[in-house]
Amino acid sequence: PTLTSAKLVSATSSSLPMPLVWSQPLSGTRLKAGEYSWQLPTGLHVERLRVELKQPNTLAPVTLAGRREANQAWQPLSNGLLYRLAQNGQDVVQDELQLPGVAVGELKLQVDERGGGLGVEAPALRFAVRATQLVFLARGEPPFTLALGNPSVKAANLPLSTLIPDYSAERIKTLGQATVTGDVTVKSPAIAVSPEAGTDWKKLGLWAVLLLGVAALGAMAYSLLRAPAAKP
Repeated sequence: PTLTSAKLVSATSSSLPMPLVWSQPLSGTRLKAGEYSWQLPTGLHVERLRVELKQPNTLAPVTLAGRREANQAWQPLSNGLLYRLAQNGQDVVQDELQLPGVAVGELKLQVDERGGGLGVEAPALRFAVRATQLVFLARGEPPFTLALGNPSVKAANLPLSTLIPDYSAERIKTLGQATVTGDVTVKSPAIAVSPEAGTDWKKLGLWAVLLLGVAALGAMAYSLLRAPAAKP
């Protein structure tokens, strides 16, 4: 047979990014005048921040920095102008900052206080991350606890193809869905404070022996200098 025509059909699949999910208000710490910090529950890919502006007519140029661990240097993340201004009897508010989405565990906000600042206490902070779809094998009776950022819990992540035999995108839609109930409590990790160093008696003893040795050498030199010269 002779091929006289052909029809080509193509299909593309695309998926929209997961929506942003906002956290509960997170309390912070005032480091010094115009400088505040917040500790996140774990390293998160934060994409947006929302700073609480309580005082009317607030105007604050700010610079935001972040880091993953406490022993790392601060890295610049964003800057902008936060304000809450009264116009025609209504508040015009700009309280958000856009972030690049890198993983951070701690945030620091520096405020140019020439605009009035943000107050003595650190403002509450909300952060937004992309929602994550979690598939887990439920064993036992609910409710189940999601241990996010808990270093004492052993990781048990598996590929979807292992967790779900004959895995397919359509099969995920048939799985049961869990819902979050109750309030989510965010606890800042405890910072270990090293005890004050006590008296190092061993070091003091070594210094004492060294000083006594120097004193003995000095005494010997002095006695030699005072000794009468020997007659020929």
